[in-house]
Amino acid sequence: MTIVLDEHSFKSAEQLKAVFSGLLPHENQQAVFSCGSGITACIILMAAVIAGHKNNVLYDGSWADWGSNPSLPVATSG
Repeated sequence: MTIVLDEHSFKSAEQLKAVFSGLLPHENQQAVFSCGSGITACIILMAAVIAGHKNNVLYDGSWADWGSNPSLPVATSG
């Protein structure tokens, strides 16, 4: 998370714009944020908002929810 945080605060909007510029090249592009339990995804989503991205979605169940449901698809490598 050090990519979006500076100690205990978010980096500046300009710094966050640089972080997200390669990941979300268009501010109106929808982005879905997810993580293992839903907590880290909230921080990254908020950083995207600070960077100017407004079309964001949080999958709050995250991997803990999705991975525990055998009826949902899971891609594996190999």
